[in-house]
Amino acid sequence: MEQCGTNESGRTIVIVGAGAAGMAAAIAAAEAGGPGVRVVLCEATDRVGRTVLATGNGRCNFSNARLAWDATAGAPCGCDLDSRYRNGEFVGRVLAAAEAAFPPRDALPFAEVGCAVTRFFADHGLLWREEGEGRLYPLANKATSVLDVLRAAMEAAQVEMLTELAVESIVSDPSSGLFRLRASDERELCAHRVIIACGGALQPRLAGELGLPWKLQEPVLGPLAVVAADKRLTKQLDNIRLRCAATLMREGRVVRCERGEVLFRPYGLSGIAVFDLSRQAQVGDEVVLDLLVAAALPEEASLRSRAERSERIHGVVPTYGDILRGMALPPVARVLCDRAQVDERQPWEPAGLDRLDGVVRGLRFTVEGISDARQCQVRRGGVAVEALDPATLEVRKAPGLFVVGEAVDVDGACGGFNLHWAWSSGLLAGRAAASDAGGQEVT
Repeated sequence: MEQCGTNESGRTIVIVGAGAAGMAAAIAAAEAGGPGVRVVLCEATDRVGRTVLATGNGRCNFSNARLAWDATAGAPCGCDLDSRYRNGEFVGRVLAAAEAAFPPRDALPFAEVGCAVTRFFADHGLLWREEGEGRLYPLANKATSVLDVLRAAMEAAQVEMLTELAVESIVSDPSSGLFRLRASDERELCAHRVIIACGGALQPRLAGELGLPWKLQEPVLGPLAVVAADKRLTKQLDNIRLRCAATLMREGRVVRCERGEVLFRPYGLSGIAVFDLSRQAQVGDEVVLDLLVAAALPEEASLRSRAERSERIHGVVPTYGDILRGMALPPVARVLCDRAQVDERQPWEPAGLDRLDGVVRGLRFTVEGISDARQCQVRRGGVAVEALDPATLEVRKAPGLFVVGEAVDVDGACGGFNLHWAWSSGLLAGRAAASDAGGQEVT
């Protein structure tokens, strides 16, 4: 390990954390800085990129096609950033800066290269395909193929990868203009520039000693527990998946609505739609499921029209169970009838069917909170965006110090948005750090 003050031959950039943002920063810094810049990537665990391997159920949903950049509008062409990111206005400024820093170069025959992130991966050999809702996955369908591309790029750019090195202290030395980093095993490293990319592992003490305005990190983008009375029903539906509309309600007001998959679990609700709602859910909110929204039915369709049609065709008055058959699995039908206070074996009557129709279009669960933090995909909080220059991700009051990825108070929806932020912020900060570190001119 290099001792402070001994590296006189060039400049050193140290990246703390070898997740998505850290690896992107290391590659961008090494490629932009050239031989005059030494890039060191520090990782507390025994391997770089471990978190990337766990994304997208092991397939790595590395970006989203809706984030393809519209240069004329200066914004993504397929989504509203405020609806997809916390601190969306800041995210937009960072993405715009990344587009300027990594402009298009060559047309590629195998894919539409729509933004700085996809251009970066295309330049390093990754092929991908688009799935539902714009999700981009590697063509090989394995997260390992993304990590292989990143590791090869780091090795080619001569990034030094130091594993099992947990940085616990970073101190700025004004007299030398250096940053002094100390690891948990007492090893030390000095750097001219430091990029903090340790994500949800950012420690309050580390932020405090650097004078960074820091917000307590908490898990989001995960499953929701429901109150005890509702758990009785979710236990009956354990492991059943539905495609529906899930609306988050607070005091009778719509907070957010998502369409997608909901998975019932004994503790409550999971699935992509619920994960997205969890970013705004509070204790006491309601999640309301519309089970018919995904069906190809006209707006005026109701259970009554379904019941009347059945009676015309079969000549007998259908039961509540008959009406639900073919649209809901038996366990779901039983829960719906239970909530509507009707007996599924009894012939329908107007009042009961109206109640059942209301439940089908509005099955309600009261939120108790995040169920299991270990299942959450990101942690909200970290360094306040106001402390950072969106053109570089440099800390305004600490020249030479950059913060990227999940260590910033930014989190996004499911579908590749969080990884896109990690790559974009890492690439931008890496290039900015190298450009400002006395290496070769960045072109």
